[in-house]
Amino acid sequence: MLKKIFKLKNCICYMLVTCMIFTMGTKASAEGNTFTSNDTGFAYKANRQGAPQKLEKAGDGTVRYYEWLSSGGNLNNLRLSINTFNGASGAKSRSVKSKNFKKINEPLYDFVYQDKKGNVYGIHNTKKESRLFHKKEKSMNEYMFIYDKNGNVKSKLKITKHNYSQNVTMHDIMIKGNKIYVAFEKGNYKKGKYSLYINVYNKKTGKQLSQKTHILKAHNRYNKVKYSDSGLYILLGDRIERYSIDGKKLKGTYMLPNNNKKTAKVNGSMQKWDNNNYNPDVSTYNKEEFSISGNNIYYCNADGLYSTHINAGSAFSLLFDAVNDAYFAGEYSFFDMVYTDADTFYILMTNYAEGEEPTHIIRYSRS
Repeated sequence: MLKKIFKLKNCICYMLVTCMIFTMGTKASAEGNTFTSNDTGFAYKANRQGAPQKLEKAGDGTVRYYEWLSSGGNLNNLRLSINTFNGASGAKSRSVKSKNFKKINEPLYDFVYQDKKGNVYGIHNTKKESRLFHKKEKSMNEYMFIYDKNGNVKSKLKITKHNYSQNVTMHDIMIKGNKIYVAFEKGNYKKGKYSLYINVYNKKTGKQLSQKTHILKAHNRYNKVKYSDSGLYILLGDRIERYSIDGKKLKGTYMLPNNNKKTAKVNGSMQKWDNNNYNPDVSTYNKEEFSISGNNIYYCNADGLYSTHINAGSAFSLLFDAVNDAYFAGEYSFFDMVYTDADTFYILMTNYAEGEEPTHIIRYSRS
């Protein structure tokens, strides 16, 4: 009996020591994951015609954003500004001017992407089609124009056709081998039904090879859809789901942490932008974004930044506690996030007192 008691005491002591070591290790790990924020200097431009709606992570680890600028507000003198961050320094810009840009319809809240060779992929409709559409034509086409680095049109791909009651939202594009993958959302706002389409094209011929449709229940929206080398990731309410690049469901559903922290309520008296109308009573700010880097998913909400591995069943762990961060806790809404490496991530965000479009790009680096 005494031997059994002695063994039990030893077992309890071992468990206590193990718990102490584990707790100390977790605390040290948390202390080592402190990130410092720095404003990159991105600011509103008076001649901006199309503000960036997303950030793009290039293959070399740099981060890009795009702006459509005009001369003196003249939409016939458009140029595309391609801005690249590389490290702690500010963005380096390259302007593309082309007579072909005169055909682009305004407003220019469209999707832009650049491949490794400098070719630019822009998704928009033309002024000609827009004029016909506003004369009560039944439908209008959305196209992908592929420009070379000098703005010359290489090809034109038809993405979709839509009518007055339908919204079209471009989510992401991926180029792999000789194929172009385009993920976009089309919905009927009157009926509250939205579908995600994945079109696949032959890069050389422009021929559409296939289309995959992912349908949500009524009154739901696709929060975010992003491509990475490991597949297509869709943010849906309380989870992130993983698909192949052409839209087939893969093993991997990631339940989000602290689902009630998607937004943050901040006491303030400034006007904010809500559902396309100014509303001085709104004090809720979107803090939810995600990014894929390597084999990891990075997700942020009002609490901070979380991460998990793409292996199915992995739970998110808190990487950065942002309770005292001015942007996570302040009057800012997040538009997009890109995690570049183990030490850096960027967030595109808006302070609605300054405007409804993105007003800041904040760089976070591990300190």
